[in-house]
Amino acid sequence: MANDGALRRQGSHSHRRGVVDAVPPSDLPVFALASKISAGDMDRGDIGGKAVTSQAELRQMRARFKRRAAERDALLARRLGQARADFDRIVDHVWETYRPTRILQWGSLIDGAHFSERSDIDIALEGISSPAEYFAIIADAEARTRLPVHVVELEKLHPAFADSIRVRGRVVRGD
Repeated sequence: MANDGALRRQGSHSHRRGVVDAVPPSDLPVFALASKISAGDMDRGDIGGKAVTSQAELRQMRARFKRRAAERDALLARRLGQARADFDRIVDHVWETYRPTRILQWGSLIDGAHFSERSDIDIALEGISSPAEYFAIIADAEARTRLPVHVVELEKLHPAFADSIRVRGRVVRGD
């Protein structure tokens, strides 16, 4: 038996009868693997943990990934635009209706760099008079958007977190 790995016809011990000795050793691993798989395995692209992919398939996969990435980017851009418009609408309503002393924007809407599918509309308030008013603001905010809304009262937060919002956030109404 040769050690060069060449597939030989081994009678009844062969995995596949009728395989000829003419397979070049350099093609043997692909040929041997292909002789053991079904068309369904090829469609899945995974044979025993090893991907079976041609150059044409790789080009198609790259094009599909690029198309999906472009679609995702376009969807996120639309969602970011909608979130910003909703934020402005919510802020206008809260400012006119509840008169907090200050409204800040914070989180991923500030510059959009960290905006994702899971992002929400973050609003920080100062000068809310009661818990009932706070919960009314949340209800009003949620009624003006389909995105998740996160409203916080700065006076009720841990001082370090409140300071972080004041430093990193952007004042949109108030002094």
